[in-house]
Amino acid sequence: MKIYFGHSRMTYNTDAEERAIALIKKLIPEAEIVNPNIPEHQEGCWYSIEGEKLPGKEIGYFLRLSDPCDIGCFLQYYPDKWSAGSATEVNHMIAAGKRTFQINLEKERLDPIDEPVEAFTFEETLTKLSDAGITEYL
Repeated sequence: MKIYFGHSRMTYNTDAEERAIALIKKLIPEAEIVNPNIPEHQEGCWYSIEGEKLPGKEIGYFLRLSDPCDIGCFLQYYPDKWSAGSATEVNHMIAAGKRTFQINLEKERLDPIDEPVEAFTFEETLTKLSDAGITEYL
């Protein structure tokens, strides 16, 4: 069973990312986890014109990456809204009729997501990444 593990770039290479992967494996032992935060996907996702990275255009790559997956498990970073990319992925999987879950690290469970989620705009998300000093994706 292929599971798409969607998460904000704010959680890339963090303890939260590791804990989320471990929780998915614990709750769904047969899971084949598709993690967008591996070098192959990070290098392959950029659209470019003459080698220039174009932030925001990589989402199409990640949506195609999630398409063959059976389930989506998503780690929300902000408590009130989703980042633009994560929300796009969540809503894409819901629209495709796939089972979609929010990873709850505190309670060690997967909570169903049945309705489209609210997101920060792309510009707000970029500002939040920049403010956190995460600039390798900008």
